[in-house]
Amino acid sequence: MNALIADDEQLVLEGIKQIIDWSACGFSICGTASNGEEALNKILGLKPDLVLLDIRMPKLNGIDVVKAASEAGFAGKFIILSGVSDFKLAQAAMRYGVDFYLTKPVDEDELEQSVCTVRDIIIKESKTSLSYSQYLDKAKENIIREILLNTCNYNTLDLKELHLNASVYQVVTYGNYNQEQFHQAWDFSELMRVTNQDNNSFDILEIEQRKAILLKGTFATKRFKDLLDHYHNAPQKGSPFDSVFLAYGRQVQCIEDIHLSYKDVCLLEDRRFFCLPNQHVLGYEELEIHTSPPDLSSQCGLFPPQI
Repeated sequence: MNALIADDEQLVLEGIKQIIDWSACGFSICGTASNGEEALNKILGLKPDLVLLDIRMPKLNGIDVVKAASEAGFAGKFIILSGVSDFKLAQAAMRYGVDFYLTKPVDEDELEQSVCTVRDIIIKESKTSLSYSQYLDKAKENIIREILLNTCNYNTLDLKELHLNASVYQVVTYGNYNQEQFHQAWDFSELMRVTNQDNNSFDILEIEQRKAILLKGTFATKRFKDLLDHYHNAPQKGSPFDSVFLAYGRQVQCIEDIHLSYKDVCLLEDRRFFCLPNQHVLGYEELEIHTSPPDLSSQCGLFPPQI
């Protein structure tokens, strides 16, 4: 974890850097500042986990720095240092999210205890945030699974939160091309050359013993089409493309129809046994070929001769 120290008195600033063993407390000093404006800029730029801040500094005082940083979205912790014991100042500091208000001259033990307490708070919050994030990811995965199987209640879904407000969707399944050999896991983002931040481009999950990908939006579907171009000719032996077998369903425009795209890939995987040698991809177009009605007019004897 990183800590930033801001004080307009150079001796005080250097003293705070030396007075406790920052490393033993779980922190490293990532920067210093000698006035409020510099402190705010470094807080927003460096995003330290902890800021030790003198309350009276040139350009911006400590309270104004805390307020401005918080309004800009900074989520780190603050310890305010003050040369006076002022209840109203302390109250104002706490109102803006300051964790500790210490008076100068700073007591070594008090400072160390405050820093270690902040460290413990950060660790606890991090674990809680991780657990909550994992819970949300699991819940979202279950919802995507229900959408693929068409068993969910679409009316209760928050499409924006689930990143399911795209204009087009497509389901893809993937696996090892050679089913008798095990290949290392590959990165779908890398193969498609996309940044899948917040799962905006696609979701990956396991469903019915299949590894499925839900593509979301025109950017993702176009990138997947570009990926398929690598398979127009046989992929180079030993390349990542050579180790992958893909099946893709039709594109649909609303989430209520996503299950149709998933149904396509299920049917395609059932036909994988009939793939040609070195065939790495099956697409929903194959289903249209096999299920299109016969051309009755081309069959002899079906229509009486015209007189």
